[in-house]
Amino acid sequence: MTKDQDRKLGNKGERLAKKHLKKKGYKLLKSNYTATVGEIDLIMQDDQTVVFIEVKTRRDESFATAISAINYGKQKRISKTAKWFIQKNALQNRPCRFDAVIVIISEKNKPEITHYTNAFPLH
Repeated sequence: MTKDQDRKLGNKGERLAKKHLKKKGYKLLKSNYTATVGEIDLIMQDDQTVVFIEVKTRRDESFATAISAINYGKQKRISKTAKWFIQKNALQNRPCRFDAVIVIISEKNKPEITHYTNAFPLH
């Protein structure tokens, strides 16, 4: 798969994840938030909780599970970026958590979406 195809697949996965979470009552705060320390795919609100969401999209998981791609280094970068967002938006008194959404878009089947709440701790 080319970089352009990867990007298109990732963008489609993020759109599907966002739609899925909105149906569950989440409110979008920011998409593709970038800071000097890293990037977060989706920042949403679940009731009063600020939720930082990493979206992983794959055609299949025959090589490795998508959730395994959110390794410790990735978690640290997301945590640093979340701390930056919290400080810049004066959200220190709000609860927050880190979720992951895995989207499998195969050629034959309807997309499968798996939402992991509290996927990893703040580092």
